[in-house]
Amino acid sequence: MITLLKNKLIEIPKQVVEIIIHDDVSEKDSWLNYNIIHIKTNKMYYGLAYNHPIKPYWHSCENEEFKKLFANPNEKFKYVIVASGTKKAMYAKEKAYLTKNNATKSNKYWNGNNGITSETEVDYDVVNTIIKNTKDKKYPIIVKTKEQVIGDVFKQVRGVEFVQGQVTMIKDEINGTGGSTENCEPLIYLEDYFHKGNDCGIGGNHTHRGFVKSKGVGIETQTIPKKDWSKLCEDGIQALGLGFNPRDKVEKKPTEVEDAVRYCLGLHDSKKEWWTTDIKKYFKNTLNFKPTQIEKIKSKVEDELKKTKRKSKKGLVFRSYDPDSEYHHELLDKVKLYTSDDVYCVYYSSSNVDLERLVSGAGDKKTIVCVVYHPTPTAETTWNNTDLNKNGVLPYCKKRIENSIKWFNGDTDIVFTEMDAWVPDTK
Repeated sequence: MITLLKNKLIEIPKQVVEIIIHDDVSEKDSWLNYNIIHIKTNKMYYGLAYNHPIKPYWHSCENEEFKKLFANPNEKFKYVIVASGTKKAMYAKEKAYLTKNNATKSNKYWNGNNGITSETEVDYDVVNTIIKNTKDKKYPIIVKTKEQVIGDVFKQVRGVEFVQGQVTMIKDEINGTGGSTENCEPLIYLEDYFHKGNDCGIGGNHTHRGFVKSKGVGIETQTIPKKDWSKLCEDGIQALGLGFNPRDKVEKKPTEVEDAVRYCLGLHDSKKEWWTTDIKKYFKNTLNFKPTQIEKIKSKVEDELKKTKRKSKKGLVFRSYDPDSEYHHELLDKVKLYTSDDVYCVYYSSSNVDLERLVSGAGDKKTIVCVVYHPTPTAETTWNNTDLNKNGVLPYCKKRIENSIKWFNGDTDIVFTEMDAWVPDTK
């Protein structure tokens, strides 16, 4: 970072109007202390960072007021590299400075704590003790309402902050049980992490997001006392967060949607009813499928039965144009055929046509050709269902898109052409 700034090798955020590097700061050192000062209010954030030779790093502040101001290009900040040295020395210097100024209780700082231990090794005994205390419920379980947890900040300890599909599954599970959260693990917080009375989530980020979006009313929470978690450095806190999501000691591959589809098709082949109330209860209560997964099972079975019916009656098979299909090149060839200086051509799955992306991708071209392929027989039926199009029920049906273009961009013509979904069986 020091080298990048000294040699002007990175783009400086517009809001950073002044950069100061103290004379005793060395490019050769691995770690640094920095201070970001809001010029209008003189309020600041004092932090520590690795002196990365390639990647720029501006701050690690999690205070919402600071983040909002720093994201505004019209604000003005001064960025000061105060010191550089070893990791241990910089942790110690940061802690000494923040403790001296009692930053957490001062209205001049955005720091959530007065620095962390300067130890270079994580104390895993403390990590494991806190995890055990949490599992043993030595920290009290408190039920909080949705209003009490909306807006809570959770630390990112995993490679991906959150997986939207997992959030949706949790939301659907809560809604499917009438808003009950009894199957959810408690949300786990670090007491007074940012400042007195302002905790930070460390476990249950996906559950928190799913609960907030659901019809649920209350959810269990646990708070780790500051006297326990403050014994850890920041890396120790990260280890703690990961520890709340361990892998199974003996990993099992759970029953997948495809396994359930195969089971239902077997029932059909045996001349049994393959979709009854009892079967749906079995999928939900015994196999623990979520409502969205159960709907997916039904849809996939119906698709397979349609394929079998068409083949037996008309000698037709359903053709896939997905990227891993042997016929994907036909899709690409058709796009190439229609593309010209005046025509923008692109392909989409019929279940995922997006009007805004269609128009924005065309640039100045006034004619758009959208080559549509159908990922499943159900998707093909839906796309061509006149009644549904007429009622405007579906978000991606072509009639609705054709009508929307009139107000979205009246000068643009959109032409849809479909790949053959059903073809003669030649194999």
